[in-house]
Amino acid sequence: MILWAEDADSVVPPMKLAASQMLPPCGAHDPIRYAWSPEADAGRITWSFEALDDLQADIYALVYDDLPGLQNLDPDSYWLSLDGGPEMRWAYGCYTASWPEARWGWVPLLPLVSGNCSADAPTYDVPAGVHTISLRNNEPEQQGRIASIAAIYIAPTPAPDPYEVYDPYP
Repeated sequence: MILWAEDADSVVPPMKLAASQMLPPCGAHDPIRYAWSPEADAGRITWSFEALDDLQADIYALVYDDLPGLQNLDPDSYWLSLDGGPEMRWAYGCYTASWPEARWGWVPLLPLVSGNCSADAPTYDVPAGVHTISLRNNEPEQQGRIASIAAIYIAPTPAPDPYEVYDPYP
């Protein structure tokens, strides 16, 4: 399932939605909208979803990275909370180093482990019931660059490649 930014349960300012000029439409999502905040540690987007049965799930996010990889002056991280639990830093720049240029792409929704990027598979135990995923902006806008998220993709493990479900560059 894809949870689009525009379908989030809440978008708390200064987090806001903007229409992408780059992402191709997907069904009723035309244009695709993304969430971003200009301020450090401010603004939140929250989605809820229901698992009908206990499952192991892979979770990815569709993000934009202006300077692929972990770079100074490149906002590319959020504070992640699952089901109202403690916030963990998620630096999606950990997973964009191989990108040839600034672009949209799917990356694992996986918090830093002891302050380091993790290569572990992003598999979560998801019990039956309603769950929430909440992201709070971490870094401020810098020289026009922003941390941007358009969607969350959740699928039972082993999940189909998110690019097969929605390709930002068909």
